[in-house]
Amino acid sequence: MFAKQRPSQTGDLRNLVETSNAFSKNRERRDVTQKDLAATHQTDSYVQQMTRRWKKGDVYAPKDLSPVEMRRWKGFLTPQVDIVDVMGFNPVDNYRVCLP
Repeated sequence: MFAKQRPSQTGDLRNLVETSNAFSKNRERRDVTQKDLAATHQTDSYVQQMTRRWKKGDVYAPKDLSPVEMRRWKGFLTPQVDIVDVMGFNPVDNYRVCLP
């Protein structure tokens, strides 16, 4: 009665190749993204371990990177709040002009 229509083999192969190319491109993107995330994670881990903030031009010796030296710098943090604001002290009110 009805003859089966067979899709062209070239169309099937073309679809298969396009799907394979798309899959490999997605895999490459995923691999690159995973490598970037791993590198970022490793960099962040190193930064968390470094207690001293190095500035451009700082000179250091290898011993400065030891854990003992890093612990020395851990306590030198800038205060997060101003003591004058916390106490409600207004320096202008307590300023005296000393005239000769």
